[in-house]
Amino acid sequence: MEGVPECQSAVAFAFDENGEERHTDDPDKATQGNGEKELGRLMCDGSPLGTSSAGTLSPRSLFFSAPPRKGIFLELIDSILRSGTSSPVSQAVNKPMEDGRPLSADVEARRFFTTEVVDQLCDEVRAVLEVEKTLLNLQLKEKETLVVAGDIHGDLNALLSHILPEQSDKQLNVDGLDRKFLFLGDYVDRGPCGVEVVLLLFALKVEYPQLIHILRGNHEEPQTSRIYGFYSEVNLKFGCDAPWVRFNEVFCYLPLAAVVTTPRMRFFATHGGLSPPLSEAFDIVNTIERIDYGSVLDNVLSEVVDGLLWSDPTEVIPYFERNVRGCGYMFGIRATQEFCQVNQFDFICRAHQVVSQGYNWSHEKKVLTLFSVPNYCGFNNNLGAIMIMHVSGAGKEEEEELRFRQFKSAVESSACSPQTPKPCGEFVFAAFME
Repeated sequence: MEGVPECQSAVAFAFDENGEERHTDDPDKATQGNGEKELGRLMCDGSPLGTSSAGTLSPRSLFFSAPPRKGIFLELIDSILRSGTSSPVSQAVNKPMEDGRPLSADVEARRFFTTEVVDQLCDEVRAVLEVEKTLLNLQLKEKETLVVAGDIHGDLNALLSHILPEQSDKQLNVDGLDRKFLFLGDYVDRGPCGVEVVLLLFALKVEYPQLIHILRGNHEEPQTSRIYGFYSEVNLKFGCDAPWVRFNEVFCYLPLAAVVTTPRMRFFATHGGLSPPLSEAFDIVNTIERIDYGSVLDNVLSEVVDGLLWSDPTEVIPYFERNVRGCGYMFGIRATQEFCQVNQFDFICRAHQVVSQGYNWSHEKKVLTLFSVPNYCGFNNNLGAIMIMHVSGAGKEEEEELRFRQFKSAVESSACSPQTPKPCGEFVFAAFME
C-alpha cells in the first residue's frame, strides 16, 4: 500500500518450545514470521467449506448453528476464543494438544498477528460491509433474540465471558435459534486487546453477516485511536502501523445506526445520539457515503455524523446545545420525545458513556445508555451490561421482551496482555467525558 511504512520485522517476539515468550531480532525464528504460509493454509480457494488445503478439518466455531459464509476464518475465530482462557466460551473450545499438553492459547492467537492476515481479513469484511446500508434495518421475528452491546474498548474478557456466551444460553433459545448480535461501537482504545476484539468481530462478520452487526463508534477513526491507545497497541503487536491503517479503512465502512423492529417494539440504535438535522428525518443517514468523513460532507451531513458518533443526552436543556466534548451535541428530553414521536420509535439505544450499573434509562425511559466494559480503565468500579431482546410468542406480554444482564470485572487479567495500563489523568477525565 502506497504511503504505508513496511514492517521492520514480522513480529517483535517469538516463543520457545515451552510456549514462553522471548525476544528475537531474527524474523525467521519468530512464530509469526511465516505469514504467507499461514495465510495460505487458512485461505483455501476451492476447498470444501471448513476444510484446509491439506485436507484436514478446520476448527468449527461453536457459536452458531448456521453454516459459515466462507469458512476461511474459523481457525482465527477459534484461536482468539481460546486466548481468553477464563471465559465460558474459551473453555468450551479449548482443546489439548495430541500429546496431552495444554496448548498456549495466547501463543496460538498470535500466529494470526501478521499483515497478510489483516490485509485479507480487511478485504473480506469490507466487501461484506459495502453491501450494507449506512442505516441498518434489523427485523426480529417471533422467537428470535437480539443481544445488544455497548462500548468494549479492547476488553476481550468482557466480550468472551459475558457478551458472546449469550449465544449458548438456552434460557430463551429454547428453539435452538441462533441469536443475533448488535454492537454499538468503540471496540478499541483504553483496553489491552483492541486488536483481538477487532480481528474477532471482523472474522465473525465475514462468516456470519446476518447474525453479527457492528456499528461505528467515535473511536473507530484515526484521530481518536492514534491518541488513546490503539495505534500504540498495533505497533507493539505487529511491529509497524500498516495494520492500523487497514483497520481504519474498514472502520469507514461500518454502518452508523440501526433501526430494530419487532412485532411490538421499534427502537433507534447508534453510538452517540441526536443532532438537529437528524431530528427532522432519521433516514437522512442513508444518504451519507461511508468514506473518510470530513471535508467530503456538507455541513448538514457532517453534523449528523458528529451527532451519531459523539452526542450525549442531558437533563439540563430541552433541545440542543453544543457538546462539551467539542464534537456533537447535548440533546434534551424534548428533542428525544419529538424524535421518537415523529419517527415512531419506542426509545433510543446508545452507548458512549460510562454508567455505574452498565445501563441507564433517561429522558423518561426514552433513552437507554449501554456500557459493556466493567470497571472501566481499571478504577471506575462500574458494572458492564448488555441488553437482550427476545421476541416472545403470541400472547406474551411486551415486558418479557426486554431484559438486561449485568456483570462485574473478572478477577484475572486478560491473557492477551500482561497487565492493564496504569490509570492516568487522561483516563480520569475520560471516565466522565467518554
